[in-house]
Amino acid sequence: TVNFTVEDTTAPVLVTQIVEIYEGDSYEIEDFISSCYDVTSDCEITYYTEDTFDDGEAIDYSDITSPGEHTVKIVATDNYGNTSDPVEATLTIIEVEGNLYTITFDSNGGSAVRSKRVGENGSIIEPTPPIREGYTFLGWYLNDEEFDFNTRITSDLTLTARWEEINEGGNGGSGEGSG
Repeated sequence: TVNFTVEDTTAPVLVTQIVEIYEGDSYEIEDFISSCYDVTSDCEITYYTEDTFDDGEAIDYSDITSPGEHTVKIVATDNYGNTSDPVEATLTIIEVEGNLYTITFDSNGGSAVRSKRVGENGSIIEPTPPIREGYTFLGWYLNDEEFDFNTRITSDLTLTARWEEINEGGNGGSGEGSG
């Protein structure tokens, strides 16, 4: 009889993304995560607070409220205590000038996607695609046309996810055009 003990000593792989919000809006740590992968378990995402800025003050992420570009540091830890190196992400807080519009994301049966606000004639960064069991995400649509994320925003919008059902029988996917 041979007994094997498998020990996970590999830290999760963490990829961050840029977050843009308007002054007065809020953000969640999950907004900064593009992906997190670990071989044997889930990723627990936390802010990295053990570092200090040049002035010797500890990082306080609740204090980041002023307009401008800010750097946050995030780490991922797996169930075995392996922690990734701190990964930097950029938080841009935009000063409110003129009209603000809300872009609502209807995931059409997929995982929730938070709405975003944008200043008049501004554009938005495409959010991380939602997930829907048994379907492939095709894109965000405004009415019947795929939305171009370079479009200048001049009103409130609702973008709807479009999905294609995954056909495991090998006959090709049937497009679900709802949305």
